[in-house]
Amino acid sequence: MWTAASTTSSDAFVSDQPLLPLGVEPAATPSSPAAAVSPRDSFRAFQQLRERWSTNSGLGLEVLRAMHEIINRYDVSDRANRFVVGHYMEAVLAATFYGADLIAPPAGANADGFDLRGITAHFHDVMSVKCSFTPGQGFRITNGMNGPGRGWTDPTLFISPSLPGIVYASPAEHPDLAALVRQVSDATTLNLTALREHVRRHPECVIPIVVPANPRTGRGSLGADVFRQIVGDSPGMYPELSRVMVRARIASEGGDMMEQVAQLLDWERGGRITAAQREDMVGRLIGR
Repeated sequence: MWTAASTTSSDAFVSDQPLLPLGVEPAATPSSPAAAVSPRDSFRAFQQLRERWSTNSGLGLEVLRAMHEIINRYDVSDRANRFVVGHYMEAVLAATFYGADLIAPPAGANADGFDLRGITAHFHDVMSVKCSFTPGQGFRITNGMNGPGRGWTDPTLFISPSLPGIVYASPAEHPDLAALVRQVSDATTLNLTALREHVRRHPECVIPIVVPANPRTGRGSLGADVFRQIVGDSPGMYPELSRVMVRARIASEGGDMMEQVAQLLDWERGGRITAAQREDMVGRLIGR
């Protein structure tokens, strides 16, 4: 397993230890400083996941279901959705390695045990994830401001409907592929042709899965979802802002004004708004 020597820096990994059972830490070696995990260790973990994937059909089905679910809910052609979906896929892959007993999160990740944030952060320090649900679209490895960014430096998992599965590549292990990375004015990019050739030369770097293409039917808005969670769930704290939530919810359910009033009474009984706030909102509903 990848094991953390410290949780305070991105270099906090012991790369010269054998893979260990989940949660088992290596013996302390205070005299040897922590070193960044080597590409060899990242590839070894990928190979072990590939082996377990082939013998555990449920693992691949869950990853595929998670992909379908997110793109059916959210249209990733929307830039805001695309950014968050990228983080979602990092979490999915981190959970995949964890579920296959191939990654141990940092010790002391939080007081209640190892949470998803700790696992994902630990995974991200070892391996990057680049995902596109748009067929034919290449990858932006890094983005920069007034420049291409730091370039391709990390072992990476590439995911695309135009590839035959989850593809592993590392600039240190695959210099022929690294030589095809291009720098443009504001990004570092890698095209699909180069990755397909990499797959042809290195079939051991592929975990087969049919990545779904964005159907562009998702109607979810991650920004609106957050608004609903913060404002819509606390109408007592946001009596003005939450009015739009009340009207939209009742309208979507085909309700009339009495149903809206009933909803406000339920909120009052549940302690979400006060009697005074309920009176004020009822007054606004009837135009008083």
